[in-house]
Amino acid sequence: MYEDGYCNLHESDIPSTLPNWNHRLCTQIELNKHFEKYILHNPLEKLFERFEKQLEENVLYEFPYNVPSAIKRLRIYEKRKNNRNGRLCSRKNFN
Repeated sequence: MYEDGYCNLHESDIPSTLPNWNHRLCTQIELNKHFEKYILHNPLEKLFERFEKQLEENVLYEFPYNVPSAIKRLRIYEKRKNNRNGRLCSRKNFN
């Protein structure tokens, strides 16, 4: 969760947040089976509200889990028209 990764949507590396252990977030989320269950009771809009600011598209953010108001930009991605790779974001070792 904190290691380097790769974003198929933006076709770019996702930097690690170690050793700070910050969480990463992008507004272009692909739901997996675990996150789909969470979203049933916690809509994305509610999740994004906890950051107390409007999150921009094509921006990867990082934040300490217990201090969401400390969210900051980690990387700004170039806008992409098509996602030809299928999955949005994944770790490098994800198959």
